[in-house]
Amino acid sequence: CKAATVYIECITNTGSGGSGTGWFGLEPNLVWTNAHVIHMLSPGSKKPKKLTIWTNPGTNNQKEIPHNRIEIIAVDRSMDLALLRIVNETGLPAPLQVRPSATLRDLESQLRTAAEEA
Repeated sequence: CKAATVYIECITNTGSGGSGTGWFGLEPNLVWTNAHVIHMLSPGSKKPKKLTIWTNPGTNNQKEIPHNRIEIIAVDRSMDLALLRIVNETGLPAPLQVRPSATLRDLESQLRTAAEEA
């Protein structure tokens, strides 16, 4: 999982900025993050002036992906999600596999049972 994680920095058109994380998932070159990370959560918000993504952040294998290689594909403000695509870049991490939500289990009940048995 860690190899598919990215660090994102954003600079808005007004010059403010922020940062957050995302992950490669579903298909190669697709990065999932939150709309608030790229400052596009508010209705009518514009695309950021600059996005930078780092793969393997904080390691010797860290790689910077510049703004001109990042496309904003979709933003869902109600779910606070954003989908980015990295173009013309090689050597990217493999995407995480995504399963249908019907196969997910409630982790909280499993943790409670394990704690009670301990």
